[in-house]
Amino acid sequence: MEKSKATKIAVIIVGFNLFIYSIYFNQIARVQELELKSVGKGTISCDGSQEINGVRINFFMSYDKGTSFTE
Repeated sequence: MEKSKATKIAVIIVGFNLFIYSIYFNQIARVQELELKSVGKGTISCDGSQEINGVRINFFMSYDKGTSFTE
């Protein structure tokens, strides 16, 4: 009897998690806008093979209804 209760509880928990995750991933798939921001440090190579070390790099990308923009 105890095993069947534990099994029922486990099945309910797994089912609930699958339901919540499906809602979450469905919302991500339907998103119309996306923004990505990042900051890093690195080396930039310029024309004439000149390198600048220790440069802070900011990156911003947005996607809005089929149009992407990067800066």
